[in-house]
Amino acid sequence: MYKKSFIKDFSFPEGLIFEDIPFFAQCWLNAEKISYDLEPLYFYRKSSSSIITNAGKNFIDIFEINKITSKIFEASGKFEKYRTILLVSQMESSLVRTLETSGSTKREMFNLLQKTYGNIDFSQYDMNILKRKNIYYAYQTILNKSYRDFRHFETHLKGRA
Repeated sequence: MYKKSFIKDFSFPEGLIFEDIPFFAQCWLNAEKISYDLEPLYFYRKSSSSIITNAGKNFIDIFEINKITSKIFEASGKFEKYRTILLVSQMESSLVRTLETSGSTKREMFNLLQKTYGNIDFSQYDMNILKRKNIYYAYQTILNKSYRDFRHFETHLKGRA
């Protein structure tokens, strides 16, 4: 629950899906206090008619949303403090969305994964967090590979599910 006075200056990017991600970043960075309640109060539902279920090509929006979210962190002056966890979150969300697409969109998103995350200097990040979250290993496995290798990796993941 948010007071209107708290969120009045926050915005949602228009014309993009995943628009709640930058909103929640603004809330999190500007809150004086955050409480965690174990009681589930918010549920994501995927219905056959939802925008997320039918997003398809629009899943590529996750890359723009991640840029917007990084800018929010930079503007707050807290980017350096949260650099690693932000990277983990963005890498995970980009990879998951890529795996959920198909056809030419999947190839386009794979190319964006390589372009966005392929040349990261991981020495700037907390390697303990990256390794604990396994995202570092996933990216080492796929980012320096071909699209065909990526599809093989995806088949391997589905076989483990």
